[in-house]
Amino acid sequence: MKIIIAFNELRALFRGNVDIQAVISIIGTSTNTLWMLFIPYYLNSFGLEVNIGFIYSFAALFGALGYLIGGRLGDAYGRRKAIKMKG
Repeated sequence: MKIIIAFNELRALFRGNVDIQAVISIIGTSTNTLWMLFIPYYLNSFGLEVNIGFIYSFAALFGALGYLIGGRLGDAYGRRKAIKMKG
């Protein structure tokens, strides 16, 4: 319960503060793509040969699918409701 209260307080603090939201977005995007660099090394430890280009292509494909689905949801329900559906 304390975690939910702390999260709501943080969300109220960041609401409307575009600078903080931009920094958090940059950090989140950077860390989200950084893990893909280490997947080939991890899979090589199991004896699998994987190219980093394959990993990025796979991520781009599913990212594009996510944008298509998100766009349809945004058109159908409105931008704000579609963003709230995300979490």
